Amino acid sequence: NYSGLHVGDKVEIPGDEIKYASKRLWSQGLFANVAISVDKIAGDKVWLTITVRNSPRISEINYNGMRKSERDDLKEMLRSQLFPGNQITQNLQNRAVAIVKKYFKDKGFGNADVNIVLRENLSAHNEVIVDINVDKHDKVKVHKIYIDGNEVMSDGAIKKAMKKTNEKGKLANLFKQKKFVESDYEDDKKRIIEKYNEKGYRDAKILKDSVVPYDEKSV
Repeated sequence: NYSGLHVGDKVEIPGDEIKYASKRLWSQGLFANVAISVDKIAGDKVWLTITVRNSPRISEINYNGMRKSERDDLKEMLRSQLFPGNQITQNLQNRAVAIVKKYFKDKGFGNADVNIVLRENLSAHNEVIVDINVDKHDKVKVHKIYIDGNEVMSDGAIKKAMKKTNEKGKLANLFKQKKFVESDYEDDKKRIIEKYNEKGYRDAKILKDSVVPYDEKSV
């Protein structure tokens, strides 16, 4: 049923019907390998064999390179996808990597490296141990904030309106957050507009903005 091939169908060998059948099987996300082979041809009849190997199931999950609180957070975030007994597919791995990277990016670790390694469980057939490995690197900090087009107040006043996005190395920011967190930055852009609104500029808007690396540790 998954393949879309049925007894009595007319197909070309080789041909698009066989190719599409293979793609349909792969698209289910259930199989680690798919092969369609010809066993015998007699006149206008062909005998096909579809051979699949199920994607391995998860027997154990390890979280490496993080604190216990971070591990607990990620277990909760991934519990509907990564759990013992579930099949592990490439799509599932990609989603898990994206979730973990976003989690650490939101904590200021914008350069975090995340990879998933599958290790065969030698004591269980077609089961794997899943290792989620994280190298957080240093937190990304704000090196400098440049403001263009401001003619209403000082650039310092605009920077002060930004509560969570602050330049490092400034005495005034000694006890303020210097790490760059994208969600905080989005909130701070709204605060800039609110500052303009307070001064009567109801139509003020940010025309464009950009975040670019300054070095490996700052933007």
